[in-house]
Amino acid sequence: MQIYGFYDALQASDFSSTRNAWMGYGYVANPAGGFYGLWVGGNDDCLTLCGVRCQLYLQIEAKWSDAVQRYEFPIALKLALKPDNGQPGTPKNIRDAVVYDENWHYRLNAFHFKKPRRLSAGQHMTIGEYDASSCENAEQLENMLSAAFEDYQKLFKFLKK
Repeated sequence: MQIYGFYDALQASDFSSTRNAWMGYGYVANPAGGFYGLWVGGNDDCLTLCGVRCQLYLQIEAKWSDAVQRYEFPIALKLALKPDNGQPGTPKNIRDAVVYDENWHYRLNAFHFKKPRRLSAGQHMTIGEYDASSCENAEQLENMLSAAFEDYQKLFKFLKK
């Protein structure tokens, strides 16, 4: 699969080391047909929300689009919960604490992430989408991932306060 060549090159580049980040990739099977994903997050990407340890990271979801007859590479902002037994907070409450402000407005727009069509609540949740639809080659996708990672870091700093 060609996308693995891109993911290999990105891992071999200085992308992670210059951003103090971790990176990994693989195939994700799911009921919608699966995708070839790449994950990247800051080395210090854990925080506590509503009493539960959480992790924020970005995920490229390489998926075939029948509509345009090519692969698309949306960049998703993911929230993963790492609960210990007895910790308070439900996935929905934790998600809502991240994505909504005190007036119930979607706050991630301020960090250039759009609200996904559907906000689910589980162990791993997509809470934002970065528009990478204009990417037509590997260089553009890497530049878009860099921009998304900068905004991810700004959001992470905001949430840590």
